[in-house]
Amino acid sequence: MIQKTKVIAYIFRRPEEILVFSHVDFPEVGLQVVGGTVEPQEDFQHALSREILEESGLIIHPDELTKIGETVYKRRDREEINLR
Repeated sequence: MIQKTKVIAYIFRRPEEILVFSHVDFPEVGLQVVGGTVEPQEDFQHALSREILEESGLIIHPDELTKIGETVYKRRDREEINLR
């Protein structure tokens, strides 16, 4: 089974507003938060900073990001485990 490390960003403008978007290429996924795969030799802060820029256009320095937790998720659609 393949294991991938993923990052997810919960970006708040105000306590009651979180950044979500619909992915144009995958509308069936529905609303989602910013996130993606950690590349080889990349730490989670740099991966998340890169994903935030790619998906939202926001520039957030890796030092401003804090890990708040992690979970293991087994994908149902493929033989893959995600450490998020």
